[in-house]
Amino acid sequence: NCVIEGSEVIEQMGLDSRFDFEASSEMRWTTHHHDHQQASVSMEGSLKVWCEKLPPFQLMPTRVLQSTSNLVLKAAVKTISKMFMNNLMADYERWATDQGYREERANNAQILTTQN
Repeated sequence: NCVIEGSEVIEQMGLDSRFDFEASSEMRWTTHHHDHQQASVSMEGSLKVWCEKLPPFQLMPTRVLQSTSNLVLKAAVKTISKMFMNNLMADYERWATDQGYREERANNAQILTTQN
């Protein structure tokens, strides 16, 4: 479920029920053959959005709306993915060098496992 909130006008438009989206991402871990101490993580993602053309956008050509929306969504996905990968890298570096942090994370994982 996705909830769109905003001004009274936005909420009256009922945008929540006028769009749908699908998101996916895939991460890959690659160990470099020349140096088994080096590895890299890459991520690819996609976002597909379907929505009704609402006023005043009904007056605009569909191609213009699609190309503009694609540019905005592509930039947003790229920014979010970069932030996620930077946070993942920082977390991994801390995990790899801090025994106490590894133990804390292991304990948190056990708590989550027993709650499910």
